[in-house]
Amino acid sequence: MNIAVIIAGGSGKRTNQDIPKQFMCVENKPIIIYTMEAFQRCQAVDSIVAVCLDGWTTVLEAYAHQFGITKLEQVVLGGATRFDSVYNGLNCLRDRAAPDDIVLLHDANRPLIPEDCIEDSIRMARLHGCALTALPSFDSIYHTSDGAFPDANAVREELYRGQSPESITFGKAMDFYDHYAGKGGSNKPLCGMMLELGETVAFSKGSYRNFKITTAEDFELFQALLHPAANLWIK
Repeated sequence: MNIAVIIAGGSGKRTNQDIPKQFMCVENKPIIIYTMEAFQRCQAVDSIVAVCLDGWTTVLEAYAHQFGITKLEQVVLGGATRFDSVYNGLNCLRDRAAPDDIVLLHDANRPLIPEDCIEDSIRMARLHGCALTALPSFDSIYHTSDGAFPDANAVREELYRGQSPESITFGKAMDFYDHYAGKGGSNKPLCGMMLELGETVAFSKGSYRNFKITTAEDFELFQALLHPAANLWIK
């Protein structure tokens, strides 16, 4: 079984809006529903769990019913940090997920993930135990210690941009999150925690469409990409 865990616990302050960005509507549909529709359409995904910001769980359930997200099994309350939110989502699966089931941890504010990226993430997780959706970096990347002046230039050819989902067998996911929960949590994503412990993480196919809506400019780009003509210039 392949289970998508949609992480929607953020407040979205960087978009300068009064409501969380994942619940902002574009053409009369919330962003999180666009995200859930991507996993609803993908035949490789069997079910969906959503981890939701406090106060919005019933709203999300109502939206899911309205827009036909029939794979949604449960809406779970998020936590104080992303680590806590993911852990809550995984914990709700303890009584029904098998150790070799694949869980796909995906940001609610990445609504344009292509189906082939979802499928490749599952495939690579099956082959290697854990997969990180990623793209090579075509930008020059600089390190800075003060936020004002660069002090080092990274080797671009060695850098990849991590996206989501991060896909992993359920048994492994619980092992890592239980381990770090015993240490008070972590500020690293799943694959960062795994690399810290010397585990193997495989890259899976990323997409420029699979960008994260973080700022007002990202919101505008998402609006533009909903129209068919935009498909001519971004993949």
